[in-house]
Amino acid sequence: KVMYNSGDDIGAIVADIGSFATRVGYAGDDMPKAYLPTLTGVTTTNNKKDYHFDLSNFRQNISIESPLRDGIIHDWDMFERLWECSIRNFVKADLSESPLLMSEKSFNPSTSRQKLCEL
Repeated sequence: KVMYNSGDDIGAIVADIGSFATRVGYAGDDMPKAYLPTLTGVTTTNNKKDYHFDLSNFRQNISIESPLRDGIIHDWDMFERLWECSIRNFVKADLSESPLLMSEKSFNPSTSRQKLCEL
């Protein structure tokens, strides 16, 4: 008997990093595993930026920033930390073993698209 693997057992990760909220989960699920604000708390000490994704805890001298400007990523370090936080803390997936579908603006520059693929 020949078995056919349609690939349905491998859940593709779907990511939508929006200007207001970041949603990450598995294709076919009713709701995303991660739904967190894209806005990030940033503190700077000794010229080193620290990113805080849980904005419910107030910290002194915190500024609220977004890695996106007009829907296009402009702070890659902050974006990468947001991406790692959503995958590590909520989705708990190995990206090397899962296909990924990521939404983006239609007018996203090709250099930004290439850098996004490298992450």
